[in-house]
Amino acid sequence: MTLLNQSYKEGTEKKRELDTAIQNFVRIAFSDGEKKLKDYRSSVHFYVGVLGYVESEQEKQEDYISRLKKMRNYLTAYKEELQLRAASRTKSSRLDEIEGETEIREAESRRRAAVVEGKLWGAVIELIDMQREELKKRGELNQEIIELRTEVRDLKSMFVELNKNLERLVFKKD
Repeated sequence: MTLLNQSYKEGTEKKRELDTAIQNFVRIAFSDGEKKLKDYRSSVHFYVGVLGYVESEQEKQEDYISRLKKMRNYLTAYKEELQLRAASRTKSSRLDEIEGETEIREAESRRRAAVVEGKLWGAVIELIDMQREELKKRGELNQEIIELRTEVRDLKSMFVELNKNLERLVFKKD
């Protein structure tokens, strides 16, 4: 039998136990538990007494049921708040996970960009080396051309000298 279905005489002790359990739970479950308890107590434990007035059995039963319903409403509100907190923690942890994945991807992207940049500079250096080798070859070719020109000049001068000697010989015979 639930407390709401019992008379206030039968359920008062169980209601007190439930009330104590609720207050202990609120203290432990919420960081602002004392504030929540103050609100809870002011709503559930209020008492307005009028001097000389005695409550009837029906009024005591109605007050008992009213307080139980308020306790149920508070428990429902606490449950919903904890569910929202749990959902927000789940979302927060998922966001943290996504943020971590994003950081990993960004780091991988930076690493890949550095690799590409390294390869680019390697290609540039390779091109510079190729141009340097080409210039060396050109320098060697230019040197060979200069040497060939010198040899051609030497051959020309030898040919001219030979030609002069031949002419002298030919003209001496005549």
